[in-house]
Amino acid sequence: MIVTNRRRFALGAAGLAAFLAVLAFWIAPGAGGTSWLSRADGFFNRLSKDSAFRGLPELRARAESFRGTAFSVSVATENPEDAAALAAVFRLALAGSAGTGAGAEADGCRARLAGDLGAAALALMDDAEELHRGGDERLLARFGLSGREVVYRYWQALGAIRGDCLRRGETAAAALAGDLRTRVCEPAYNFHGIAPASASESCGTLALLLGFYVAYTVWFGFSILLLFEGLGIGPRLRKCRET
Repeated sequence: MIVTNRRRFALGAAGLAAFLAVLAFWIAPGAGGTSWLSRADGFFNRLSKDSAFRGLPELRARAESFRGTAFSVSVATENPEDAAALAAVFRLALAGSAGTGAGAEADGCRARLAGDLGAAALALMDDAEELHRGGDERLLARFGLSGREVVYRYWQALGAIRGDCLRRGETAAAALAGDLRTRVCEPAYNFHGIAPASASESCGTLALLLGFYVAYTVWFGFSILLLFEGLGIGPRLRKCRET
């Protein structure tokens, strides 16, 4: 490997060394054992949680339109205990819609669920929003299960409901079940225990971090470019011979 331009090579090597030094500082545990990278990641998680449920009113309106639409599914679980927990969650969630043939029972490793799709969707959103707001204790008192497990059981059942609706060609109901799974259950479960933060109230920190990320990426790119140019590696244009 031959250095053809010492100045560019030295600049690239210095830039890359400085980049790695900043990276080492960024990922090293600081006060309280938390790195700056973890703090930045936590900050963006708080911003994400704050915006995660902003589409809930639209989903509620869609769920209302499915009131009176019956569903009946059998959900396979890994063991009888999981089936019993799933049936218990839906039994309470569907308690207010008993007139629609609602029911939930465990049969070995399967939970058989039936009821009003709209009512079940609205109950699910209420409980997921409760977990999202930090109401784990209230869900525990009501279901006898942690808030995350309650939401997980909803997520589990929605997969079976979505599959059953697709098999029957009920695409609108399948789309609702899929959206409830990914836009309600998953954010409530994944962001549990994280305090939300508003982007409008944290715009200074947000601008600083985004600016740093952009500058840091460009810094790395130019360091590599200068290193390669110092080694004589780069695009070259061939001159066409005139005939």
